[in-house]
Amino acid sequence: MWSTAVLLNLGNGLITVTRPLRYWLEGLTYGKGANSAWLQSWKDRFHGKPMLVIGNGPSLNQTPLHEFTHVPAIGMNKIDMLYPRTTWRPVCVMCVNDVVVRQNWEQWLAMKIPTLLSWKTRWHVPQKHRKEFDYFLSLNSFDFQTDLRRGLAPPTRSPTVRCNWHIIAARTR
Repeated sequence: MWSTAVLLNLGNGLITVTRPLRYWLEGLTYGKGANSAWLQSWKDRFHGKPMLVIGNGPSLNQTPLHEFTHVPAIGMNKIDMLYPRTTWRPVCVMCVNDVVVRQNWEQWLAMKIPTLLSWKTRWHVPQKHRKEFDYFLSLNSFDFQTDLRRGLAPPTRSPTVRCNWHIIAARTR
């Protein structure tokens, strides 16, 4: 009989070993299935302007977001949970987490705010609604990309910062 710890270790090992293959396959399908028009249309949109990245931590409850309505922002994950308490809204929402996508895709559609999901999370949105979202490619590389259409490093390397770079283009290329 296999113990839970052994099964978890086996599962984690399998995830690690198959990562290069999974990312490679996602790269192949991303080029054929994802629409990068939104990404292109937002490139350099806020050139030279500050931009906020708003997470979902508990400190958000003490943050006066209404004072930042004039500053463009990327909202992360379940940012819509705070909407009943503020008039502030991000210019777009970004999510890389499979579980959050599975739980929140319907709310994002109802918000009418552009939502950018990792291509790998598309499986958690019913097929008939997938075209209603925009996607970016998660990479198996830690290289910094200045063009979001090429993909972003894994979540452990802050994809939101890279998305922010793409949108505001802080330096001349």
